[in-house]
Amino acid sequence: MPSRPLLGHDIRVSADLAPFIGEFRFVFFAPPGSYEETLDFYERVLELPVVGGFPGGTYLQSGTGVIEVIDGGTQHDELRPILLREGEHYRPPRGGFLLIEVPDVDACGESLRNRGATLLQEVRDWPWRFRDLKLADPCGNIICLFSRLPGWEPFHAEHAPGT
Repeated sequence: MPSRPLLGHDIRVSADLAPFIGEFRFVFFAPPGSYEETLDFYERVLELPVVGGFPGGTYLQSGTGVIEVIDGGTQHDELRPILLREGEHYRPPRGGFLLIEVPDVDACGESLRNRGATLLQEVRDWPWRFRDLKLADPCGNIICLFSRLPGWEPFHAEHAPGT
């Protein structure tokens, strides 16, 4: 039976048991009353396409990953006891952020401002040859949109496409 490594570790997953495609998904509950506003932010402001969903939840495509927003006002979801304690509402993670690569971060910044978004950090170049901006969604999740600058490859050779 052919197998392949899982996330580069020695753990092996049989190709016959499951079609492992390596999907990345960020899942969170929008606080009660903010579900529609949060979806509007991801669809209208960030212009991420809706690619599916279920009653009380929506999947949005972001590159090769998915952002899943669950309505925090619904009590029937079996994920609630795993993600949140009884009576607890969603709090954004501390010390982390969503990182989304875009073709032109300057154009994205201008477009975001035109759609009424407030940037937490204006477009900025970093020594590791990325150019980025940061903003927050209505739930408080920090989102970093970035583009690679010419000459980024030596700083990120292990992650360069085609290597």
